[in-house]
Amino acid sequence: MRLLNNLSIQKRLWLNLFIGLLFLTLLALSARLAMQDVGKSAATLENIQQTQVAKIEQFQKLFSDTMLTMNDYTLTLNKQAGQTFNTQMDSLKAFNLESQALSLAKLEEAENPVEKMDELLTNLKKSANSAVFLKQQIEETLHYGIQPSSEKIQEHIKILKEASADAELQEQLKEILQRLNSSQFTLIKMISTHDLSLKEQFNTQGLGDSSDALFAQLDERYTGDFENKETYSELVSSWEGFVESFNDLKDFIQTAGQNNATVTELTQDANRIMQLAASQTKHQRLQQVQNLGELSQSNTLQITAIGAVALLFMLLMNSTLIHSITQPLSNMKAQMIEIARNGTYQQWTPLKGRNELSDISNSVQYLLQTIVNAIREIHQTSQALSKGNLQTRIEGDYAGDLAQLKDEFNASLQRIQEVSQALNKIDDATQQNASLVEEIATTSASIIDQVRQLEQSVEHFQILEAANQKQIEAA
Repeated sequence: MRLLNNLSIQKRLWLNLFIGLLFLTLLALSARLAMQDVGKSAATLENIQQTQVAKIEQFQKLFSDTMLTMNDYTLTLNKQAGQTFNTQMDSLKAFNLESQALSLAKLEEAENPVEKMDELLTNLKKSANSAVFLKQQIEETLHYGIQPSSEKIQEHIKILKEASADAELQEQLKEILQRLNSSQFTLIKMISTHDLSLKEQFNTQGLGDSSDALFAQLDERYTGDFENKETYSELVSSWEGFVESFNDLKDFIQTAGQNNATVTELTQDANRIMQLAASQTKHQRLQQVQNLGELSQSNTLQITAIGAVALLFMLLMNSTLIHSITQPLSNMKAQMIEIARNGTYQQWTPLKGRNELSDISNSVQYLLQTIVNAIREIHQTSQALSKGNLQTRIEGDYAGDLAQLKDEFNASLQRIQEVSQALNKIDDATQQNASLVEEIATTSASIIDQVRQLEQSVEHFQILEAANQKQIEAA
């Protein structure tokens, strides 16, 4: 408060404005910094969206397209589809290494996800080509092994059946045809279902192990039949070729199944890495969004707190400034009312400080002191006048109305002095003419007696005249 007493009201108002602007500036700066933090978090989130998420989505699309091409390649065995698949796979591997799209995936083995995906893609490429190779081998085995063997078996059995009318032999040859048909059915079923347990059915009902006894019987029969022995030997060779081709097919199907399982496992592992990367990216995005929300909330609270503190400080400062102005005015008002009520001009207490209000207070004090001095001189002059001292005058240096009052009061004193002097002269003249007045009084008394006598004569004359008049009227 002492500091404010030494500041002018104008400076106080400017100080108040400066403090208000300062806090508004601080509030605006805090808001700007908060918006910058939010902007950075938003930019980070946008960068994640535009880089990591976009890369993962692009990788997933390339992977999906490559898998579709692989399926087309393994189903159709088309060379052009194979070239397309291998090209896409190489591009996918290159994109994986260059983009580092899956680098966020956290693997349990603590492996590098990008390197792991590169290894999976390499194995997937090999497995797909192996699957095509096995499928080609199956088709070649069917085309060059099973089909010719089946045709030769049927052809040789037909020749052997025509060459002999033996009923037992006919039944044995017929059984071979039945076993051939069962083997073909089992083969088709095993190829379509990849059920390797059907091999047992081939052994028991087809041309597998259980048919060894049947051909052993036929060996004994055609041992001495030189005419049909060669045909029978070709039948046995076709049977063995069929069995061998069936076993090869079984091995190919088993290997293809294992290869397909490997492809499935590799695909699942690749999808798992992509899902982990996508999940981690999603988690990162959600975390960033959460951080952004928390940051926004924190900044909002911070700005609110700063605003509240600034508002409270400004209210306190405004209250102090207003009090520093209104309190002195109230004090001066109370003193003026007290002076007006009691007329005690000496009770004025000036304000401390150096400002407009203290100047006004000092000016009022000077005015009151001047009035007190004027009243004191008037009182002293009046007392001197009451004691007959007509020479006393108001000598103080006054201005304005008090100067006019001084001049008029002194002029009145001067006139009173002049009148007093004139009265003294009249008193002297009165004393000199006192005897003359007495003579005049005596002469006046004599004249008055003469007048009274004259009045009596006039009255007597009037009475006589009235009597004469009456007599005249009576006559």
